[in-house]
Amino acid sequence: MSIVHLRHIKRSLETEFRTLVDMTDYAKKTKEQEEDAFLSRAQAAFSLVITAKVTPVIAASSIVDSYDDNGIDAIYFDQDEKLLFLVQSKWHKTGKGSIESADVMKFVQGVRDLLEANFTRFNRNVQSKQSLILAALDDPSVRFKLVLVHTGIQALSKHAQRPLDDLLAEVNDASNMLSIVPLTQTGLHKAVVADAEGDSIKLEVMLSEWGQCKQPYSSYYGQVEAADIGAWWKDHQQ
Repeated sequence: MSIVHLRHIKRSLETEFRTLVDMTDYAKKTKEQEEDAFLSRAQAAFSLVITAKVTPVIAASSIVDSYDDNGIDAIYFDQDEKLLFLVQSKWHKTGKGSIESADVMKFVQGVRDLLEANFTRFNRNVQSKQSLILAALDDPSVRFKLVLVHTGIQALSKHAQRPLDDLLAEVNDASNMLSIVPLTQTGLHKAVVADAEGDSIKLEVMLSEWGQCKQPYSSYYGQVEAADIGAWWKDHQQ
């Protein structure tokens, strides 16, 4: 039942992001308006936790949602992986529906403006990340991931998908630089469950100068490259 899944997602967003998401611009709004905006922003941040493998603190700092956001709700640049994440988030109270074609078109136009470094069309939140975005745009190995996240269960309609397909064809005409990451209620709830249960971690450990002890328990010892340990942390940080 989708409403139960939605309850789990909402509780997780409240727990992880209530103290991290800036809501000062909603101080004079109604409680309901503030709550809806918080959930949409927290959901945008959570999508980065899932797709970019960042901490909630980093994800929350990536939120740019506000007036004149040009359809983009969060921006994160992974400088190590050369990936620029652009997020649009829609919170559906009923747990049904998808993202409307008008919202997708606004997002696509915002992505185009960003790729053209036209920062005059964005709010101060986006403009504050200008140097980071320009660094991404100037990097010939950079790739772009467009994350469209919502709490509905339906996929995008063909009318909503069309502007995304047009953008893909436009940007990827010479090489595959841009990809679309749809994230619906199913993926969100799966991530919430995984977080609650704790993902099992499997590692391949390369030991040098190793040995074995049989008493009091069977065990192995040796040396591990510091770079390997750093990679474990990047992939499995909690």
